Amino acid sequence: MHVNLKGFRLDPSGAERLKNLLSGGRSNTCAAGLVDHVLSLGAQHAIVEEPYIDQDYSSDYVTFYAGAFRDYPRHTKRVHLFAEDVSGHLAKPLAEQQAALHDAAYVGFIVVRPIAQGSIGRTVLLFPDLGPGLTVRKAARADFKVHLLGSTLEVKSAAPFIQQDERVGSCAQASIWMAARPVHERHRRTGWFSIAEITRLATTPTDAELSRSLPAGSGGLNPIHIIRALRGMGHQPLFDYFVADEEPAKAKRPKAKKAATPQPLAGPAIIRYLDSGLPGSWREDRACHHRRRLRRSPGPAVPQRRHL
Repeated sequence: MHVNLKGFRLDPSGAERLKNLLSGGRSNTCAAGLVDHVLSLGAQHAIVEEPYIDQDYSSDYVTFYAGAFRDYPRHTKRVHLFAEDVSGHLAKPLAEQQAALHDAAYVGFIVVRPIAQGSIGRTVLLFPDLGPGLTVRKAARADFKVHLLGSTLEVKSAAPFIQQDERVGSCAQASIWMAARPVHERHRRTGWFSIAEITRLATTPTDAELSRSLPAGSGGLNPIHIIRALRGMGHQPLFDYFVADEEPAKAKRPKAKKAATPQPLAGPAIIRYLDSGLPGSWREDRACHHRRRLRRSPGPAVPQRRHL
C-alpha cells in the first residue's frame, strides 16, 4: 500500500482546510472545536497521512460497516500536527527526515474516519493551559507514541478523544473508550478495546431496552450495561448514585430509610478515587505480598545424610 504525505501551513486558510478535512465538508461542531484547540496549542503545520489503517476504525469496520448494504471505505486519514513549520523536512533524504521529525515540536494527531455520522476518530492532542484553579487529573492522561516515516513521535500527558458515530456506539461507549484508553496506555493491566468491542460487551446479553435501537446499544446504555462493559474489559467498577454538586446545602436528597447510607456528592467522591493512585497501590500491595511470601517460604532443602 502506497502512503501519501501532504503538508500545509495552519494559517487562516489552512485552518479552514483542516476544519473541512475533519468534518468531511459537513456541519460538525466537534471539528470546529478541535481546530480551535489545535490552534490554541500553537500548531503551525499539518501533515496528512493517507491511506492510514487505524486499529479502532478497522474493528468497527469489521463489526458493522463491512456488512452494511452500502460500501464504506476501510481506510482512514491521519493528520499529524506540529508547533513549527516542517515543510522543509519532507524534502530531505529519508534518513534526515527521520531525525528532523523526531526533533520537531509534535502536538498530536487526529484520525479522520470515512463516515458522515462521526468523522473524527482516535485523537490524541496535548492539553491546553487551563489557567489558574483548573486541573486535569493524571488518571485521565497518558503518554502516547506515534510512528511517522520511521520516526517515533511522542505526545506526553495527553488524553484521547473520539467522536461517537451513532452506528456502533453512542456517547456512553465513547466515554468508556476515553476513560479506559489512558489506563491501558499507562498500566497495561487491561486489554485494548475498540468502540465495537465495548458495545459487544455491554450488549451481551441483549435485553429489551437495548433492542429499542438497531444495532443494539447504538441508542445508548444504562448503568447496568456500562457496568457490564467495564467488567468485561477487566475493570472493577464501583457504582453509586450521586446528588448534584451545585448548591450542596440546598440539594434535596431523596428520602431514604434510616439505615440507608446517605448519598455522597459527585465531585469529592469521584476526585477521591481519581487521586487515590489505585493502580500504583495495587502494584505496591502485590510487591509487599510477594515479599511476605518470600519471608514465609522455607529456605532451600538441605540434603539429608544417608547412613549406609
